[in-house]
Amino acid sequence: FLPLHMKSEGYVIVAGDENGRLLYVSFGTNNDDEVHVVKAHSSSITCGEFFSCLMGVFLVTGSEDGSVVLWELMKGKNGERIKFVQNLLQEDEGITCISLYQEGDKHKDFVDILVSSQSESTWVIKLGKKKLSSQKEEENCLDILDREKLPHVHSAPVEAAIFLSGSNGSNVASCSLDCKIVFYGKLDMECTTKNKFQIEKIVSQPAGITKIIEVNGFVFTGDLDGTIRRYDDKGRLLSQADAHEDVILSLSHSNDGIYLASSSKDASVRLWLIQV
Repeated sequence: FLPLHMKSEGYVIVAGDENGRLLYVSFGTNNDDEVHVVKAHSSSITCGEFFSCLMGVFLVTGSEDGSVVLWELMKGKNGERIKFVQNLLQEDEGITCISLYQEGDKHKDFVDILVSSQSESTWVIKLGKKKLSSQKEEENCLDILDREKLPHVHSAPVEAAIFLSGSNGSNVASCSLDCKIVFYGKLDMECTTKNKFQIEKIVSQPAGITKIIEVNGFVFTGDLDGTIRRYDDKGRLLSQADAHEDVILSLSHSNDGIYLASSSKDASVRLWLIQV
């Protein structure tokens, strides 16, 4: 399943299946429930994220076929509900994770997309408003402004990568089964239309890393050996816990940033209090 998106009259659920299809389900309070199916990829859909900007509501999906595709969620009672916009990226191997970063309200015509893949690479794609000639008008003018492959460090598939929220999108952290966390920093802080990142720190852990999230300025990792580790945004290890007896499958946090939840292949789900 991909994320749940709330709209004014109800909700939208978009699910991806192993055949590369997107299932769009709309339900609400006005009895206009709808179901639509779109062929999105040639192989299993592995991840996806919604975002809203001045030009509408969009969905980014990644697949085992190595493709990343941008879709628009359409309004109205006739026509397509999920409209193909463009292909954003094609990797040689499957996509493992997609993360998003948007600036404040006045900059909502820009969005940064972080893409991780099994080919040991991480990309930052900046989308924004396409410049059009005065004679040409388009309903949808969201386009790729910049696309950068981050410096190659990992020697195994990148399991996940995140923007660090306290950095205004200028810092990124990625993790891999090669036991490394890589912290990247943006070179030009003033540029809003281009991305250029450099390696700031590489942290080695005793075990491969399966999950990484950021909560209240702290970076939490979940590992193959069941350990949860907490770092600051500079990559300094602050604490760790023997959380599970097997691989950590997921990490999530409460909206208020007080609690951390973890699940594992050992069939357990645990709730943790985040101490500042």
